[in-house]
Amino acid sequence: MDKPQKRVGRKKNAAGAQPERLAAKTPASSDACSPAGGDLHPSVAQPPAARPEVFYFQCLLGLGALFFVIVYIVLALLRMPYPYELEWIEGGMLDHIYRILAGQKIYVPPSLAFSPAIYTPLYFYLGAGICQLAGGAGFFPLRLVSFLASLASFSLIAFLVWRETRHGLAAFLAAGLFAATYRISGAWFDLARIDSVFLFLLLATLVLLRWGDRLSTYAAAGFSLGLAFLTKQSALVAFMPLTLWLLWQRPKHTLAFIGAACLVIFPASVVLDRLHQGWYGYYIFSLLRQQPLLKKVLITFWTHDLLRPLWVAAFFSLVYLVRPDKSTPPQQRFFYLAAAAGWLGASWISRLHYGGYDNVLFPAYAIGAIFFGLAFWACEKSLHASCSPRRPVMHFFFLLLALVQFAWLYYPPARQLPSASDRVSGKNIVGLIRKYPGEVLVPSHGYLAVLAGKRSWAHTQMLSDTILLGPPGPVRDALVAEIRTALKGRRFSAIIVNYNDPLFLGFFGQDLKEFYRLSGGIQYQGKDFLPVTGMLTRPAYIFIPLQNGEAAGRPARTSAGKTE
Repeated sequence: MDKPQKRVGRKKNAAGAQPERLAAKTPASSDACSPAGGDLHPSVAQPPAARPEVFYFQCLLGLGALFFVIVYIVLALLRMPYPYELEWIEGGMLDHIYRILAGQKIYVPPSLAFSPAIYTPLYFYLGAGICQLAGGAGFFPLRLVSFLASLASFSLIAFLVWRETRHGLAAFLAAGLFAATYRISGAWFDLARIDSVFLFLLLATLVLLRWGDRLSTYAAAGFSLGLAFLTKQSALVAFMPLTLWLLWQRPKHTLAFIGAACLVIFPASVVLDRLHQGWYGYYIFSLLRQQPLLKKVLITFWTHDLLRPLWVAAFFSLVYLVRPDKSTPPQQRFFYLAAAAGWLGASWISRLHYGGYDNVLFPAYAIGAIFFGLAFWACEKSLHASCSPRRPVMHFFFLLLALVQFAWLYYPPARQLPSASDRVSGKNIVGLIRKYPGEVLVPSHGYLAVLAGKRSWAHTQMLSDTILLGPPGPVRDALVAEIRTALKGRRFSAIIVNYNDPLFLGFFGQDLKEFYRLSGGIQYQGKDFLPVTGMLTRPAYIFIPLQNGEAAGRPARTSAGKTE
C-alpha cells in the first residue's frame, strides 16, 4: 500500500532544452509537472501530497478483499465434510467415481444403469485417484480437490497482476475480487464439480504464455491447455483469440504451444474413443452439439451476468483500455484483450447452452478480476503523477468506487451452509431407502441409495441429455424402451423422485402411473434438504409397484424418513 508521502518528481527533458539547463536542479524544482525552461512556482509545480484519507481507504480496500478470501476459506472448510449434496448434480459426479473405482468404463451406451455426463474425463480420474487414497468414494475428497484448485487460482490471478505491476495491493485486490464472485458464480468454487480444476488449468496456461520466453515454456503451456480440454471442452474456445494474436507476434513459440496442445488432445481423444468403442466422441462432441440454445442469454449474459455485478470493474477496465498509461507496453494490453475475448466468449457460449448455470462464468469473472487489478494499478499510477489540485478528490473518488465494487458483491455467508436439520433429513431419507427390500431407484440422488447399502442408477440429468435434449434416433429409442420395460416389469421396490423431475414425472409420467402407485410424499420442515446452490430440488414422492388388478390410490403423506 502507498503510505501518504510528499512526492518529488524528476524533470523530463523538454524538446529543445539545453543540457546545461538540466545540469543543476534543486529537489524543489525537479518535478514532472515543471514547465519547460523555468523555475517551478510552489503552488503549481509540486503534485498535491497524498492525504491520510487515501492511505486509510487503501487499507479499507485491502480489508474488503481479505474479508471475501477468509469468508470463502471458512465456508469451504465448513461445507467440505457435509455428507450430502450441496448442489443436486454433485451426486452425478460421484456416480462416475463409483464406476472408475469399480474398474468400469464411463463412456458407455446410455442406459438405466449409468449414463455419463457430457464432460471430458480428467476430473473424474483425478477425483477417483484422490478417493482411492482417501479410502473410498465420497464428497469430501472431491471437494478438497476443488478447494485446493480454487486457492491455486486465487494465487495465479494475484501473481499475474503483481508480475505486471509490482503493486502488492493491486494484486491482492484482483484475487479478492475473484473471491468476492463466489456467490454470483454459484457458490461453486469448492463443490465436487469440474469447474475449479478447469479454471486453474486455464490460468496456468495464461501465466506460461504471458511470461514464457522459451520454446519449452510455450510447450508447457500447450500441455496445460491440453489438460484443460480434457477437463472441459470450452478450453479451446477460451484460447482461440490469444493463440491467433500470439501467432502474429511470436510464430515460432506459438507453433510450439499449438503443437504441444495437439499432442495431448488428439492422441488422448483417439485413445479414449477407441477404448470406449466410439461412445467418447458421441458424448463429448455429438451429443454436446445437440444441446438447445437459450436466445435470451445473447443479451442477458452481458447485462445481467457481467455489467450488473461488476459494473465498477467494467468501468475501470474500459479506462485501462481506452486511456492507457504511456509506460504500459501495448503488448500487455493486447495480450489481455485477446485473453478476455476468448474467456468471455467461452463463458458466453457455455451460458447459451440449455442448463448453463452460474458456474460457467468462472473464466469471465477471473479475467474480469485480472483487468480490475491492472486497471487499479494504472489509475493509481496516473493519479500519483497528476499535478492537478483536484488530485486528492479524484483519488478519493477512485478508491471509493473500488470499495463500492466489493460492497456490491456482499452476500450473507450463513446462507451458503447446510443446517443441522439438513443432516437429520438426509439421515432419515437414507434410513427410509434402506427399509425397502431389493433395488430402489432414486434417479436424482443415486448416492443416497449407495449410502443405504444399495446400488446407484443413472442420474436423471444425464438421462435427460439423451432423451429430452438429444437427437431422435436408435440410441435414444433404445434408452426409452429400456426404462419403459423396467417400469412395466416393476423392477424396483420403490422409486423416489423429486417434485420437479421432468423425466420421470413428465416424459415417463404415464408409464409410472400405469405400473406404480404414489404411496407417500416426503414432508420437510421449511427448506430442509434443499441444496444450498443450483436448482432447488429434493426427493419428494415415493412410488411403489402396483399389484395385479390393483388401482392407484390416494397417497399418504410421510415425513422425511417416516412412512405411514
